Amino acid sequence: MDRAKGPRRSRNPIDSGIPTGWWFFRIRNDSTMARTELLGGVVFTLGLLAAGASAQLVSESKVLDPNQLFNNGYLTTFQASVSRDTSHGDQAGLNVSFPNQWALVGQRWSSARDWSTANAFGIKIENLENSPARLVLRFEKSADYSQAEQQLVVVPALQTVQIVYDLDTSDVRALGLKSLPSAYITPHVHLAPTSNVNLRQMFGWQIYNRGTNPVRLKVWDAKLLQVETHPVGLIDRYGQPAFGSWARKVGSNSDLASQRSAEDADLAANPGPGGLQGSNTLPTQAPSNKWRTLRLPSGRWYLVHPSGKLFWSMGITTVRHEEGTPLTGREQLFTQLPLRTPENPHYGTILRNGQSIETVNFYTANLEAKYGSNWRTAFASRALQRVKSWGFNTLGDWADPSILPQSDVPYLLGITTNEFPTRLPTTINSRTLPDPFDPSFQGFVTNRLATAIAGHNGRPEFMGVYVDGELPWGAMDTNRNRDLVAFMAMNAPDSQPAKRVLISMLRNKYRSISRLNRSWGTSFSSWSTITDPGLDIRPIAHSDCREFAAAYALQYFRAVSNAFDATGCTGLYFGSREGWQSTPEVTKAAARYVDVFSMGIYQRSELVDWNFGEIDKPVIVSEFSFGATDRGSWNPGPVSATSQLDRANMMRDFYLTALQSNKVVGAHWFQYVDQHATGRFDEENYNMGFLSITDTPQPEMIDVARSIGGSLYSIRGIGGTPPLGRPVGPLLGRPGGR
Repeated sequence: MDRAKGPRRSRNPIDSGIPTGWWFFRIRNDSTMARTELLGGVVFTLGLLAAGASAQLVSESKVLDPNQLFNNGYLTTFQASVSRDTSHGDQAGLNVSFPNQWALVGQRWSSARDWSTANAFGIKIENLENSPARLVLRFEKSADYSQAEQQLVVVPALQTVQIVYDLDTSDVRALGLKSLPSAYITPHVHLAPTSNVNLRQMFGWQIYNRGTNPVRLKVWDAKLLQVETHPVGLIDRYGQPAFGSWARKVGSNSDLASQRSAEDADLAANPGPGGLQGSNTLPTQAPSNKWRTLRLPSGRWYLVHPSGKLFWSMGITTVRHEEGTPLTGREQLFTQLPLRTPENPHYGTILRNGQSIETVNFYTANLEAKYGSNWRTAFASRALQRVKSWGFNTLGDWADPSILPQSDVPYLLGITTNEFPTRLPTTINSRTLPDPFDPSFQGFVTNRLATAIAGHNGRPEFMGVYVDGELPWGAMDTNRNRDLVAFMAMNAPDSQPAKRVLISMLRNKYRSISRLNRSWGTSFSSWSTITDPGLDIRPIAHSDCREFAAAYALQYFRAVSNAFDATGCTGLYFGSREGWQSTPEVTKAAARYVDVFSMGIYQRSELVDWNFGEIDKPVIVSEFSFGATDRGSWNPGPVSATSQLDRANMMRDFYLTALQSNKVVGAHWFQYVDQHATGRFDEENYNMGFLSITDTPQPEMIDVARSIGGSLYSIRGIGGTPPLGRPVGPLLGRPGGR
């Protein structure tokens, strides 16, 4: 997730028999939930384990009245068949059939309704199909239905999900968190809005089919919820949630010592499969002083180690100390902190909105408690031992610099051009693009690369470099977002190199401003007055904007590729870890110049198009992961599983499918250790690690990784077989990247 934000309405705790300052809940038991996930938004699948846990469900009220379901105008449908479902008692159940994309069912009102007595919406959905159902849950914010808050949800085949959609998260965001525990103790999908919802002005809600296949559903128990939280004493002395219990939860330093001894024995018994240079069974190529790529006659791509062995990169990223969690203004969240002294290495500071924020790192504090004063050295040696034992053969991006000089495990580096001063602002998270049309960009990136690879270049373990990551190129959701680079160049100062190039391209094509205006449907008075024309432009204008975006991306990737040549880099150019923002213009430009096309894929394996038809280069999945909340984490991250075993199986499926794709030459798990439950600098608090915040291994994940790593090349082979026989769909909602 990109490197480079709290709880609902608070009240005094009720007299519940739980000590003041602890989390609490009151809830009806409901146990019909199963695996769920969200695409393109935040997901939380929660299964809290013990009393004293989270929040209070104060009230709930039905949204659908079973006595009115089929009164004229009560329901709103479009191309959907709806009948009454009586299998859930008085919970106003519906049998719904969506024959095609965009079919919907819900309620719409001509005048606003007041939902301000609630702060969340709940509903249950059962998928009756043998394939996943891609649905959107939408809330109307305007009378003309032009404004809405919505999230995409995937309901697995033949499974049921319960959804809780937080309509008011202002208090959660105020605490700098993406999520807190839920009032529900059963597993469910927990969604958070991406924009504000005025609960006094609600004009309806709906579920519609976002997929292209027909869908049959059961929908019931739609209701408004009032949930209250009391955010005090959330985190214990080890950085774990203070409530609940789960396997291998740490309660004392002796637990840390016991875990260390048990892992010592496990690592000694499982040194790993070896093969750090590649396959000992597949055809070996001539040795070289560089890493290479090779496409076999079958069409299957491989990396080639300098030894000449074919190599498929099974990697893990961020093998480093987890970042600290913000402390300033949130001291009430913690029951006990490490001793606060000026020399304590577990405290630090970050800058947020120009303000210095103190942080505390429970992970490094636990390392010191577990390994003693020499914990830094112990961390590095233990990390390399673990990575090899677990079956990985690559350290992905963001590995701790102290590890790399001693590493016999192949590794990648990542650098950025963030410090290049000539930038093009965008509307994506206030981020900017380097302007590659600035004549000094080539020299800058060459010097930056030369500095980064010093001490690494020529080492057989040094695989190559990512340059930048998830640059804000635009998005494919609207024409306007696809043309973002051109619009931003139009709005730039006249001195901006990119703007000068854009104007020059337009002048060469149209010769006069009047011809441009006739073609675009605009009314610019001169070339110097060209700015963002807004939405009312003709198709040829979009075509021109995309031509410029392609030229911009080509200039960028060409300059970086030239830097690799100029520095004599012995590693490969792994691109820019493209994310969901990438457009065809950027993809084509990157594929022309990179050695390996990289992207983060936060998606279940069966929803990925593993053919990557638009990319005629080998592909590496620079990051992917799945998370669960059954061992203390509150937030699984972008793709949710119901348990540690479930997420391990999802990882297995992802690796098995990636290994059967001709173009994929590696996939890197994100990341080594969980993020803090109270979040890092950007609020992320995901269960993504092979280790918890107490440095405790997750055995289910390790077992699956060892199984894959030990059979890597027998699974991969030389090709000739298609990807595993699962239905695949377009690559959607690719969030992520650090």
